[in-house]
Order: sequence, then structure tokens, then C-alpha cells
Amino acid sequence: MPELIHMPWLLALGLVAGMLGAMAGLGGSLFVLPGLALILGYATEAHSEQHLYTAAAMCVNFAVAVPATIRHARAGAVHADLLKSVLPGQIVGIVTGVFVGNRLSGLMIGRWLAILIVVMVVIGLVRDVLVKQAQSHEGEHPGPHPIAVFMVSLAAGVIAGLLGLGGGVILVPALQVLARVDLRRAIATSSAVICVSSVIGSGTKLWSLTTPTLAEHGLTIAHALGIAGVVGAGGVVGAWIGASLTHRVSRNVLKWIVAGILIVAAGYMWHTSTKPASTTVTPPIHGSVPS
Repeated sequence: MPELIHMPWLLALGLVAGMLGAMAGLGGSLFVLPGLALILGYATEAHSEQHLYTAAAMCVNFAVAVPATIRHARAGAVHADLLKSVLPGQIVGIVTGVFVGNRLSGLMIGRWLAILIVVMVVIGLVRDVLVKQAQSHEGEHPGPHPIAVFMVSLAAGVIAGLLGLGGGVILVPALQVLARVDLRRAIATSSAVICVSSVIGSGTKLWSLTTPTLAEHGLTIAHALGIAGVVGAGGVVGAWIGASLTHRVSRNVLKWIVAGILIVAAGYMWHTSTKPASTTVTPPIHGSVPS
């Protein structure tokens, strides 16, 4: 388990990540990963702890996605047909992404994550324009092509497995533009997909911590589950709140608030990925024995 001094901060992180992740259909790990870097820090020059944080964040995705999907389903927003089309590519992609990510340094993953967060913000801010353009040409497109849907879900899965994200960063805007799905249904479908993909992704990533490549850094499944348990507890509560707000409040102001939070998170991720381990915020985590 994480040290007692970190518990309140990790619970608060889960609450915020769950609320924002469920509201946007992202799963929460996009907020959890930079949060863990801020709260727990890094003990090695290569930031090998990033793999530990990725495994924990993938577990939190499940804790956030399940209550969010239940809430979305009660609102009638889960798109069953799209769910069936998206799942195969997402599953293949996330397993591929995990294995590719295990061969990369935590330092590189942190930088890639920072870049992707900025890309997500840009996509989010121009999403309304893209959706309006797609809707204005609705008569020219008979519907989403199954291969196109599969490739989008595959790309989302690879990114999810590689960086420990839920995949909603790609799925939500892609479902809106490619499949002409309204925002709330896209968010609900993304949350439902993450319920399944996060189990496979987190299981694969947790298993990878036992491989020689990562085990030599002292990373253990117990460490990851300990972190995920605390953050996930807050995430469950936050997810229910966030999913409820998706169907109750206007997102015009919210999207700017989320964009600001993500930009700050990306800046911190990039900043910590370029600093020596000795300058990060907390002492090494390997010295503590998981309980």
C-alpha cells in the first residue's frame, strides 16, 4: 500500500479523475498518470516507475468506467451497436500497445503522454466544428464503414495500451465525426468499451511487471494494486458524479475547464520527464514494502 501521508491525496486524485474522466468518457487515467507523478514522484533516472503508474492507472480505468457506464445506461445513452463494432479493434490494440510500451523507457512514455494530452485538448476544442461539418454532409455518407470503425478502435486501443489511457481520447471525437454520434452517446459508448478493454489492458500490464524487463526495476503487482485500490476508491465516487453531470449540465464551460486542467497536467508531465530523479517531489517508492 502507498504510505499513509499519500492516502488523502490519492483519494482526492481518484475523486477528481473519476469525475472528469466519466464526464468526458476518458476513463480517468489521463488525469491519474500526471497526478501520480506529482504525488509519488520518480526514484530512477529512467522514470521506470512510469510502468508502475501505468498499471495502476489502467486498473483505475475499470473502477471509473463501470459506475459511469451504469449511469449512462440508465440515461439510455449506451450505443449497443457501436459497442459491438468497436470492441474487437480496441482489445487487439490495447494488448499490442502494452507489449510495445514495455520495451520503452518510462521517460519516453511520459513525454509521449504529455504530447498526447495536448493533442487531446486541441481535438476537444475543435470537436464542435468537426461535428458540424460532418452533420452538414450527412447526406453524402451512408454511414461509418466497418473497416474504418475497426481501424479507429484499433488505434485507440494501441494508444490506451502504450500510454495507460482508456482510449476515449481517440474514441469520443472519432465516434462523433466518423459515426456521427452525438456527444453524450459517444461518451457513454466509450465508457462501456473501457469496461472491457481496461480489464484486458490492466491484466496484461500487471502481468508484464513480473517479466525480467520490468521486474529488475523492483516494480511489483502489489505496488500497482495498492496504488490502484486507493485511487480507485475515490474514482468510483467521482465517476458516478461525473456521469450524472454529463446528462445534466452544459458542457460549453466545462470543456474549457477540462482543457485548462489537461494543459497544466501535460506541462507537468513534460517537465518531470526532463528532470533528474533527484529533483522530483517524493523519495523513492521502492524502499517501502507493499502491505
